[in-house]
Amino acid sequence: MILLDTTYILPLYGIDIKIPGFESGFEEILSSSEKPGISSISVLEAKGKLTKFFNTKEGLKRYKSGFIAITESLRFKIFDFVDREIDKNSTKIFLYGHRDIFDCIIAATALKHADLLVTEDIPLKKIMNKLFPDFKVLEWSEFAGEY
Repeated sequence: MILLDTTYILPLYGIDIKIPGFESGFEEILSSSEKPGISSISVLEAKGKLTKFFNTKEGLKRYKSGFIAITESLRFKIFDFVDREIDKNSTKIFLYGHRDIFDCIIAATALKHADLLVTEDIPLKKIMNKLFPDFKVLEWSEFAGEY
């Protein structure tokens, strides 16, 4: 199973991401028999990004639309982040130097529930490769080329 970082669900909230080949590849993933995973904290992180980038009324409208697309479409496996193992590993990643706690929790969720984390976060990828060398972390371009 793959776990997607928050970046890849932002288009569902009306936020454009500029990653070559993403749109067609994302649709292919969503139509495959194995649902991609996301951490439930990604929904909260997306809400934060919306209220930060748009006025509150517009941001919350986009959030509601994206929230429905994610939770009611049944196209994603959503993993809760309130878990002892996820907490332990997210703290380990944070203490190693990655200061975005959302990213730490997403990575720790991937460690517990997935075989692969897809992220554009290069510093996180480097830390994950050092701390968990047997766990696969790929950027979208690498993932699209490999799968």
